[in-house]
Formats: sequence, C-alpha cells, structure tokens
Amino acid sequence: MVAGWIAETQAKRARAERALIAAGPATRISASAIHVLLGGLSDKVRMLAEAPPDEKAGLYRAFGVNLTYQPAHNLVVVTADPEGVEAGGGGWCT
Repeated sequence: MVAGWIAETQAKRARAERALIAAGPATRISASAIHVLLGGLSDKVRMLAEAPPDEKAGLYRAFGVNLTYQPAHNLVVVTADPEGVEAGGGGWCT
C-alpha cells in the first residue's frame, strides 16, 4: 500500500518537473507593471464592496474570479483565471 503511494507520488513529481521544464523560465514583471496592477486594486475592491448583490457575479466574472459554494462542507472555493483581464480594468470599467 505504501509502496504504491510512493510510486504514484514519484510519478506525479516527475510529470510536474517535466511540465516545469517544458514551460521554460518565467518572465519577470517590472516594478512599473506591478505598480499599475496594484494601483487599480483598491478601486476594484471598493467596486465589489459597494456593488448590489445582483451585480456582483458580473463583476467577479470581469475580474476573472469564480466562487463556488459547497454547502456540504460550508465552503466557498475561489478560483482565478485572469487570462484576458488587463491591468487597469481590461476595458470593463472607466
């Protein structure tokens, strides 16, 4: 039983290492790009806090965020997929 788990874990690790090698080195983000990203964050947080409940789902979608409630576990699972969401709002707000 333990040997099987160890073999499975080693196989997962090997796959993950191959994926990392295939992905190549990460691109460093500049300090100015970080500043731009963080600069708009407080506005987005305020928008979410002040938005009427029926509008929040659309705002979360615009941010690339998905929340899924799992009532059996009294848990909210949050995932983020920022693909296509640009710094400063991505054109969905002014």
